[in-house]
Amino acid sequence: MHNEFLNPFAKNTKIKDLTLPYYAVFNANNICESRIALLIEELLHRDEKIVIAKRKKITAKKEYIASRFLIKSFISQYLNIPYKDLQLSFDQKSVQLNAMYHNSTVAVNISLAHSKGFIFFAITRANTDIGIDIEFQNQHRDTQALIKAYFHPDELSTLLEGSKEQFYQYWALKEALAKITKKTILEVLKQKTTQQLSRFHHISFQYQQFALAIVQTARIKPQPINLINFDEKLQLNYE
Repeated sequence: MHNEFLNPFAKNTKIKDLTLPYYAVFNANNICESRIALLIEELLHRDEKIVIAKRKKITAKKEYIASRFLIKSFISQYLNIPYKDLQLSFDQKSVQLNAMYHNSTVAVNISLAHSKGFIFFAITRANTDIGIDIEFQNQHRDTQALIKAYFHPDELSTLLEGSKEQFYQYWALKEALAKITKKTILEVLKQKTTQQLSRFHHISFQYQQFALAIVQTARIKPQPINLINFDEKLQLNYE
């Protein structure tokens, strides 16, 4: 499968590359659990607080706090607007995560994915559609059964004979395709991946035990994926 080239990951202690598109990975597992309530109060918009109250799992709360803080921090700096006046809201009609500023949609596109406490997000200009995904590569998962049940017939032999890493790369690409085409994952799984990708620019790659994928309408330029470390603001816990 053809992959377009991106430079290696770049470690950043803060958001400093204020150019679009912007791609970043963050490990929300390191957020100190005892500070979750304080972070919700300090970092989230009142409407976001309603949403996070429905999240029961601690990992889901950490992912939500980190993703909202990081995405809004970038947009705040990029557009020079107050952080406190920004909120992220998922529009069910357009199946799109939007940044809102004084009840108006900010002219950027956002794609967000998370897996096992890691978040992966991308921000592009409004004229670039994008879908991304991150998948933890569970080596104990019965991927053979999933391949036989859900994948396109033309992909069966390649994936059944391939490695689990190859399976997760395909899966991540399909999840990213589902986001950019506004389809369900079940609709995308049965379609041939190479045919779907022919309409877009794409890349799939690895980070630690995760498979990541980017699918977008604009050409993917060589640039790093930002590894963000916000120790000071999020009070991360490395115990």
